[in-house]
Amino acid sequence: MSKQFIVNGVMSLLIGLSLTTSSAAQTVEYIEPSGGYTQVVTVTDRGVKTIHVSGQVGQGDDYRAHVESAFAGVVRRLEQAGATVHDVVKMRAFVKDMTSDLYGPVAEVRRQTFPEGAWPASSVVGVQALAREGLRVEVEVVAVVGVDDTSITREFIDPAGSFTQVVTATGSGPKTVYISGQVGRPGDPLAAQADQAYANLRRQLDAAGGSPGDLLKVTIYI
Repeated sequence: MSKQFIVNGVMSLLIGLSLTTSSAAQTVEYIEPSGGYTQVVTVTDRGVKTIHVSGQVGQGDDYRAHVESAFAGVVRRLEQAGATVHDVVKMRAFVKDMTSDLYGPVAEVRRQTFPEGAWPASSVVGVQALAREGLRVEVEVVAVVGVDDTSITREFIDPAGSFTQVVTATGSGPKTVYISGQVGRPGDPLAAQADQAYANLRRQLDAAGGSPGDLLKVTIYI
């Protein structure tokens, strides 16, 4: 059985990868195109629909309101594609001028948004700025649903607070594995953090039945 591994990371050093395949049997849907990008793109192949939701930004009078409205935007976009929060396997949040205090509200709203026992793989990344002045948080997700009577089997490996280290989704085609951001030890030199992040990645791949030989793309945030 072929595999697709998608890995994302958080904070000091993050390691990530993504894989997109194509086949004659695939159908692609573009929901609400908007100025050079699309809010939601779905790809359906062999009864499995993978839903990619563009970054949803927050608004409001304070930071918590920005976080809550960004997640509410994600829920609305999922509904447009015929999915719910139960179908989300991967989440990535971008936070402007990230500090440890700003992570807390993201974790809290993430816990409130996604059901216990079905927390997605997650990455939270600090950035200097978002696309427009005044934006503070942006959240994007990937969801997997079955169509045409295809059932999706999900496995949540090593839940950690309000996210899961490894989430797998298997339908009638490939098994897809999503791994949360793997980091080094805070305060260590960059090389040591890289060694630790890769060691963590190998351990998570092993838990999902994979190996570094299955990786097709790596993204590193420093």
